[in-house]
Amino acid sequence: MQLDIGIVQTSISENVSENIVTVCEFIAQSNETDILLFPEGMISGYYPKNPNYLKNVNENILDSAIKKIGMIVQKKHVEAIIPTALSEDGKWFNVSLWFDTNGRVKYVYKKCNLSNLDRTYFLPGNTLETYAVEGVSMAIQMCREIKYPEQWLYLKLQGARVIFHLNNNQEGDSYWENLYKTRAYENQYFIVSVNPSHASQKLFSYIVSPQGKIVLQTENTQKIYYATLDLDSVKNGFIDQRRKTVVDLVYKGKK
Repeated sequence: MQLDIGIVQTSISENVSENIVTVCEFIAQSNETDILLFPEGMISGYYPKNPNYLKNVNENILDSAIKKIGMIVQKKHVEAIIPTALSEDGKWFNVSLWFDTNGRVKYVYKKCNLSNLDRTYFLPGNTLETYAVEGVSMAIQMCREIKYPEQWLYLKLQGARVIFHLNNNQEGDSYWENLYKTRAYENQYFIVSVNPSHASQKLFSYIVSPQGKIVLQTENTQKIYYATLDLDSVKNGFIDQRRKTVVDLVYKGKK
């Protein structure tokens, strides 16, 4: 079984209106694929070092942006995962919105493991979930969550065959490549990590196979990179040999 994906490698503005244009243009120009993937904070922008970060995000403009993007997604008839800051009852979360081919948001992943800087703006999510697409289980992780292997193991145990890692490490070092390879190899699934373009970028976007090999690495070029994942290469050998009598994983997420 195969999964066709498109990684949108692009810069992100602090201006929501500019980001709407960018998102819609990339969706409109995309080739036929199963899922389009965008980096963390793509709609709202992600600038937590700016003390006025969320004060500069107009909730009405943000809501209109999400509706407009849904219309473009529906017209193109493609699924898309697009992250943004999102307000619920006056509380902000750092989320990834999964649009279906009808332009509806069918899944919302709220980033669980927030940095100290993130916590000045956002509340954490409390749920790790897998999402089924045509019978294939997939999941979302965001940015620094790559540092917490227990989350990635839990998602594997729930049947995930692909993890979409939506990132915004704009000045990050390339050592994160080692984390991608490790997480993919130890869990024997695909990792697709999407990072924005940046003038001083050292860490780009990657696809890593269940064997821990980098099969795609983008450049600092604003374009869509396409790839096909061979899901039959996802294995369970390491997981099936776990000794839960020695170490078990207890999930305490909120349902």
